[in-house]
Order: sequence, then C-alpha cells, then structure tokens
Amino acid sequence: MSAASINGWPSASTALKRICDGAVGHLPDVGVSVSIVAGQGHDGTAYATGPLAARIDELQFTLGEGPAFDVVRDHGPVLLTDLSDDGLGQLGRWPAFIAAARAEGIVALFVFPLLVGVDCFGALTLHARAPVDLAETGLAQVLRAADAAARTLLDMIRGTGEVTDRLEDGDAYRPQVYQASGVLMAQLSVSSGEALARLRAYAYAHDQDITVVAKDILDHRLWLTKDHE
Repeated sequence: MSAASINGWPSASTALKRICDGAVGHLPDVGVSVSIVAGQGHDGTAYATGPLAARIDELQFTLGEGPAFDVVRDHGPVLLTDLSDDGLGQLGRWPAFIAAARAEGIVALFVFPLLVGVDCFGALTLHARAPVDLAETGLAQVLRAADAAARTLLDMIRGTGEVTDRLEDGDAYRPQVYQASGVLMAQLSVSSGEALARLRAYAYAHDQDITVVAKDILDHRLWLTKDHE
C-alpha cells in the first residue's frame, strides 16, 4: 500500500512498514495491520503486511463487529492467544467475526489502540496461524510500535482532523461504501444506519467483501430491495 509523502517525510506506508516490521521481527509468521477507526465506522487500512492482514480488517468492516471497534471505544488492548479455545471468555463478544477469522486460519489475535493523549483513532492488529504468547519484552515492543504508528498517522491529520484525506491508496479508504449507502437510502427510504446494515448483511450472506457489493451497486450491477435483509 502507498500513501503520500508529507512535508519531506517518507511515505506513511514506508514508515508504518518499518514500525510493524520492528514490532514483530522476533515473532515468526505474524502479520500486522494498522487501521483507522472513527466513530462507528472503520475508515480504512493504512498499512497491512499482506493480504491476510488486510482481510482481517476487511472482515471487521464488513461484519460491523470485531476487536478493533472495542479497543478504540475502550482505549485498551484485546489479547486473544488462542482462538481455537472455546473457553476463552472474550470470544462471544464477536461471534460472526471470530467464526470468519477461524475460517481464515487465524489462531492468535492481538489488537492495540492507537492513542495520542486521550484520543484514539485506530488499531494495530497482530495475527498468527498458531498460538502466540507475547512475553513481557515482546508486549512492550508492540506497545511502543502502536505508539509510533499512532504518531505517524497523527502527522497525516489535516486541520479538519480527517486522517483519510491524506491517504492516496484506494484500498485505504472506502468512500464507495458510503456512496452506495446513500443510494440505498434514496431507493429504500431508510436511514443511513439501516442502509449500511443492509449492505453488511448482503455481503455477509453472500460471502463477499462489502466494498465489492458497494461497487456493484454503484456500477448498477446489483439492486437491493426491501426483501434483502
């Protein structure tokens, strides 16, 4: 992924790559993503080490649930050492997401808030296909990485406070989803929240990313009716 250089800084993706590589250099087969989450929405993936890391972010956006939303709301990390363990208490908080993550082969998931002062605007997510135990030194390293990622993204914020305005990568922001929601609001006479919920429900029912469904609606290849729940 790419992003514009800012005032002579290296591109955001380059900076985030260095941060994420440093965070998990001691952990084999661990992927990382940095996502921007604002309000009730997942605005996009600023950086992902690979397709699976990006897929985890996309699943949360499509399903409308997942630990990234919780860490932004609660300002605290979510540490899931073994998703295959049904006795792990937190798994019931995101049933659809956990099922989807398991289907992707994810076993361990660690999500950390991107905090600057009292403001939280995103999450750093680590995933692995095997159980992972972050030792004390490893956890401290990842926490430092989350802090560095937050400050890197903060440098991209304009006076309006919109991080996503500074991202060039089409995968990093999803305006087509909100445009498609607007189309559904007009077609079905529903609220913006219900329009987005219908998009998510259709994407989940048909095992598609919500961005794909949105593009089909905007390109007039798909028409949702009130019968589509």
